[in-house]
Amino acid sequence: MRKNIPIIQFLITFGICIILLLIINACNKNKQDSYQIKNALTWLQKNGGNFKNQKIGLKLQNGQQSIGRLDWNKTKEYLNQGIKYIEIPFVFDNIGEKVPLDTFAAYTTYHLVIRENKTTDYEGAIQITQVNTKMKNIKISQY
Repeated sequence: MRKNIPIIQFLITFGICIILLLIINACNKNKQDSYQIKNALTWLQKNGGNFKNQKIGLKLQNGQQSIGRLDWNKTKEYLNQGIKYIEIPFVFDNIGEKVPLDTFAAYTTYHLVIRENKTTDYEGAIQITQVNTKMKNIKISQY
């Protein structure tokens, strides 16, 4: 029975080391992701054209206007075919992320999508996603 105690102690120590390595790796990944997001934000502020101010304006179907602002706290990062993408949602005053349309179930979301190109510079575009909708009478403007 005494011979099993060193094996159990070894397994417990080994398990704790693995858990610590996973935690350290996760912390380093978050630092790297934050660095990439910070670089993308710096690029946008310098090269963002009409979107440097990180806002868009919408005229809704009911005639009201709403201003959308980028929410960098809800940023998502992903790889697609080896290309890094950073997706930042616009959150609108008094509405949130989902802009309602003609029915309760219909809405539109707006995101700024930034991708890293081969020269480690960035390119950006607006992504508009419609769910359960017939799009009409919505105008997008710069703000």
